[in-house]
Amino acid sequence: MTKNTQNSNSRKEATEPLAYAPILRNGPSERSVVREFGGLNRFTDAKQGKLYTVIEITDEDDLNNLTVFQNSADLVLVDLPSYLTQDKNSLSEGVEGVINDFGSVADFFKEEKDRIPIPVLSGTLSSPITYRQYLRLYREVSPYYDSVALRLFLRPVEFSHEQKDDLAKIESEIGDDDIVFFDLVEVGRIEEDEQGYENLAVVNRQTERDFTVSPPA
Repeated sequence: MTKNTQNSNSRKEATEPLAYAPILRNGPSERSVVREFGGLNRFTDAKQGKLYTVIEITDEDDLNNLTVFQNSADLVLVDLPSYLTQDKNSLSEGVEGVINDFGSVADFFKEEKDRIPIPVLSGTLSSPITYRQYLRLYREVSPYYDSVALRLFLRPVEFSHEQKDDLAKIESEIGDDDIVFFDLVEVGRIEEDEQGYENLAVVNRQTERDFTVSPPA
């Protein structure tokens, strides 16, 4: 089998999602757009499967007024995006404030379990990405929820043995009701480097899941 054929198969295997999951923030502009369009269904079609919405929390008040999103998608999930605190940006201070107020990302999800339908564990964007962090978060948070989502960041770089081992451990621990999102980082490099598609195919096989997630707007 040639390299081109392998890449073609990887791309086909990696691009058939069971759900489309836009990532939004709970701001007035986002709520206004969702209301104006009568939901998010106009942005997807039946071929893309179910419509999930991931809300990134950037302020403690963001857990309020989720109704507009809950009425416009099949499922609403909540992420406290600690990766936004790694570099100074317009959102880093707010996210850092929420984490500090609760003590940790895990403590946030534990204390707010009655207001969060499904938590999204996204971890940080280290280089290389440490998938062991997901195991730690999952073990802390999953006892408080019937279903947990993992938002696995994938770079277009070949997995190390350690990363593959950690992904195998994740596969062995997650439950049937848990969700896995694959978030491709540095998407601009994927057309030049097919490793991004290969990584997605590897994780698809590893976790036996086919969920994809769009990058933040």
